[in-house]
Amino acid sequence: MSGAASLLSAFGAAGEGDAASGAAEINAQNIEFNAVQIKKKRIEDEQNFLSNVRRDRAQNILSISASGIRLEGSPLDVLRENTSNVEKDLANIRLGALTEQQAFRRQAFNERRRGREASRAANIRAGANLLQSAEEFGAFGGK
Repeated sequence: MSGAASLLSAFGAAGEGDAASGAAEINAQNIEFNAVQIKKKRIEDEQNFLSNVRRDRAQNILSISASGIRLEGSPLDVLRENTSNVEKDLANIRLGALTEQQAFRRQAFNERRRGREASRAANIRAGANLLQSAEEFGAFGGK
């Protein structure tokens, strides 16, 4: 390879590194956006769930009262059990969303790392091409 070609190859390799790093950053930002969307969806899911719970609880109390049964003993135990289940279900909604968010954040981190590694590899290629170019131009006592 001629000295000029090696020099151009070095610039090309450096450009590849910049492009890879830039693309990785854009990908990471898109992935992080997905994590934010998961949080928004979790809030919406919680609100919908609690709205349904309130509606169902009111309907249960109305049905129990309409049947002439008092809100004590077994009917009250059922309502308490339902409340306990609501807390567990809310915890599961939150945990599921948190797990998804963490997965997206890990992906974003890994994407940025891949970009840095690609940039580093391109810089090494660029450096090697510069050394080859310098040698071909006779800077190191070569040809």
